[in-house]
Amino acid sequence: MSRTILALPVAVLLATPLAGQESINDAVIAQIKTEGFQRSAVMDTLSWLSDVHGPRLTGTPALRRAGEWARDRLAGWGLTHAALESYGSIGRGWTLERNPQWEKNNSKIMPDLPSGHIDKFVITVIRNQSSQVNDVESGKLNWIFDPPPSDRYAEVKSKYEGTQFRTEPTLSTYYYWMNHREPPFDDLKVRQAINYAVDPAALERIYAGQLAGTQQILPPGMPGYKKYELYPHNLDKAKQLIKEANPSDMDVTVWTDTESPNNDAGTYLQDVLKKLGFNAKLKIINADNYFTIIGNQSTPDLDIGWSDWFEDYPHPNDFFDPLLNGENILQTNNEIFGYTDYPDLNKKIDELGQQELGPAQEEQYAALDKEYMKRAAWAPYGNRTLSTFVSSDIDLDKIIWNPTFEDDFTSIQFK
Repeated sequence: MSRTILALPVAVLLATPLAGQESINDAVIAQIKTEGFQRSAVMDTLSWLSDVHGPRLTGTPALRRAGEWARDRLAGWGLTHAALESYGSIGRGWTLERNPQWEKNNSKIMPDLPSGHIDKFVITVIRNQSSQVNDVESGKLNWIFDPPPSDRYAEVKSKYEGTQFRTEPTLSTYYYWMNHREPPFDDLKVRQAINYAVDPAALERIYAGQLAGTQQILPPGMPGYKKYELYPHNLDKAKQLIKEANPSDMDVTVWTDTESPNNDAGTYLQDVLKKLGFNAKLKIINADNYFTIIGNQSTPDLDIGWSDWFEDYPHPNDFFDPLLNGENILQTNNEIFGYTDYPDLNKKIDELGQQELGPAQEEQYAALDKEYMKRAAWAPYGNRTLSTFVSSDIDLDKIIWNPTFEDDFTSIQFK
C-alpha cells in the first residue's frame, strides 16, 4: 500500500558511520532496474501474501504463516540465516541494525548488491514537521522522511538546494473522493460539478510548488498514462450543473488529515463546496488514524474528502484495482473511499490484470482512466513531488532515489 507519506508515521533518523566507503556502481543500478521492470516477481509475491495468506493483522496466525513463507522464500533464493525476529514493544520509533550475517555469507552470494555504509539507523517519530526541519538544520538529526511543511518549503529549498536538499519525482496522484452511494455525490452531475470547481492551479499554490496539477487517475511516467483534460476549471459551469442536479441533500462533511498541506487542501475543498451552495463541515483527523477511520464503512458522514496514492509497483493496475474496483470494497480497511462499483469497469480491470502489460494494454488502461473520469469517479488534482533533506554531515550526492521506495538507505553515507 503506497500512501507512504500519510499512512506511515513521520520518521526521522540518526545514523552511525561505517568505516570505509563504497562507490556507486551504475551497472548494478541498471541491473536492479532491469530486474524490477522486466523480471519482477512482485505480483507473484503479492498474490501469495494477499490471496493465499490473506489479512495479516498483528498477532494473528495469518501473520505468522506469512512471515514463515517469506523466510522460506528468502532461504530458497540462497540467503543464509533468514529468520523471524520479534519487533519488541511498540513505541515512538525503531532501530535498523546491520545484519552481521550479510557480511559473512550473503554478500558473497550476491556480490553485486550494495552492502550499505551505516551500521545503525535510529528512527524517531516526530509529528511536527517544522521541528524536523529545525533538528536537521542544527545537526541533531541527519535525515527526515517528510518534506518540509509548506510554510517553510521555499525557505529550505532556497537555502539548501544542491547541498542538503533536492526535489524528487514520484508516481503519485492526489485526489478528492466522493461517495457514489449516497446523495448528493451519487449524482453524476454533482460529481462533474466538483471536478469543474476544483482548480489544480490553486492547489499547486497550496502545496507550495510540491505538486503538479492533474485531472486524471494515472500519473505521468506510469505505463498507460495519456494526458487529457475533461474538466477545465470553470466555476460558473460547476454552479450550472448543481442547479440542474438540484441535490436534495446540501449538507456534506469534508474529510482530511492533519498533515501539512493536506489539511489546507481540505479547507480549500470546503470553501469550493460552499461556493457551490453546500453546507460543508470540515473534519480534520489525526494522520495516524485517518485512513482507518475513513476506511471503516460504519463511520458516519463519509461524503467527500482528501486522499492520495503512491505506486507500489510500476503497473497501472496498482491504481485501478485497489482504489476503484468495486469488487474490492471492504467493511473495514477499505481503500475505495468513494465506493465506486461499476460492473463493466470492474470486469475490465479484472481482464487487464490477467494480461501481460504491453502497448495494447497500455492503450486500454489509458481508455479506462478516461472512462472513470467521464463518470467523475474522483476529483484528482495533482501529482506530488517529494524531497530529500539531510544534515550537513550527510553526502547528498550519494543518496539514490527510487520512485517506488524513495531514498535508498544503503546509499546514505557520511561525508
